[in-house]
Amino acid sequence: MDIKIGVIGPKDSVDKIMEVTEAFASDASFMPAVYSSYEEVVTLVEDVQKRCDAVFFSGEAPYQVALNNGVLVKPSGYIPREGTSFYRTIWEIQRRQMAFKRLSSDVVSEAIIAETMEELEIEYEKTYHLPYKVELSPESIIHFHRTLWNEGKIDAVITGFTGVYNTLNAEGIPTYKIYPTKSLIREALNKIILLGRVKREQAAQIAIQVIKLKVSEENASSEYTFMLLRNKLEQNLIKYTQQNFGALFPLGRDEYLLFTNRGSVEKIPEIFESQFGDNFQNMILSSGIGFGYTVYDAESNARSALRYAMKKEHHCIYMKDEKGTLTGPFTSEANKWLEYNLEAGRDVEIASIAEQSGISASYISKLQGLMRKINRETVDANVVSNYLGISPRSARRILTTLTEAGYAQIDYSEAKAQTGRPRKIYTLKI
Repeated sequence: MDIKIGVIGPKDSVDKIMEVTEAFASDASFMPAVYSSYEEVVTLVEDVQKRCDAVFFSGEAPYQVALNNGVLVKPSGYIPREGTSFYRTIWEIQRRQMAFKRLSSDVVSEAIIAETMEELEIEYEKTYHLPYKVELSPESIIHFHRTLWNEGKIDAVITGFTGVYNTLNAEGIPTYKIYPTKSLIREALNKIILLGRVKREQAAQIAIQVIKLKVSEENASSEYTFMLLRNKLEQNLIKYTQQNFGALFPLGRDEYLLFTNRGSVEKIPEIFESQFGDNFQNMILSSGIGFGYTVYDAESNARSALRYAMKKEHHCIYMKDEKGTLTGPFTSEANKWLEYNLEAGRDVEIASIAEQSGISASYISKLQGLMRKINRETVDANVVSNYLGISPRSARRILTTLTEAGYAQIDYSEAKAQTGRPRKIYTLKI
């Protein structure tokens, strides 16, 4: 089955990309999705991901919009605007207006423009560059270029945005949109096709979930009470297994194995929580999910993940993949996910930070997972405590130690009440 890839961008860019995709017809099928403003990107991405294996953006801007809104769940990529794309733009400027020595750009950096001019032996004076940030509106980008033109500081504008190009040209300002070359498009397409294939292969991996039943001593002491609890659990497990297209096998008195594939367990934490979260107050369900290319590897990873879940005194799931990356905990108390590598000590960068700070490599890796989860570098002791499952005192000690070692800094403090202790906010640099 072909990899299905959604192509998202403004119409002119999508048309150019679709021309190149004809050469990849035997490797993938492509679905064009055009937007006229960035406000449409999020909805477009959500719709495309329902039908495609990967998402391909025409440029960095729509990709960043989707990324910052947290809607990307499929493999994704975009076409970078590298120096080779700029050569054609320079040729077009020379053809249309001959002399130019000063440019403004929102897509090509000053360094790349200077290097290109030197290679082409074109006399050149200055570039005014506006680095792209996702919070920049089209209006602010237009204002940047328009102001420079009105002040007589530039001879032409180079942009990567269709809306900016159309507006400034309509105002009579010589504006040129930089398009990626066909070679850049081909290179980026090859990468996204590869990502889509890898994801599909991962989805076919074996997944095993081990579910362990823990009951209170009072309930465990009565065989009839225990049988009633187990019977109730098994009824729910049958429904749960059916939802995940798996096969369920009881092991002994208090353990179950669910066999399925990785693609079917993407939503397991949510399904598990809905099936068991509030329905089993007299027992604790500990679960480990393991992925692997063999049954042995998948079960081994599941057992390893289960050991972490067994330490919790509430419903809890951990996952471990074929690379040794542990994800969790997902608990009945909160949706708190972390990802960190169990082999963190072998990571050169993590090992270096651990050695210089005195904090274990495992905790450094967990903190990096926390930063990825919350999508920011600023934390306080309570956040670290809640996500890492340690006491606030231990969290403050870790943050203080990292600060002293130069791997964190205190940005500011705020008091919850006038008489309360100030809350320190830390920026992690790990």
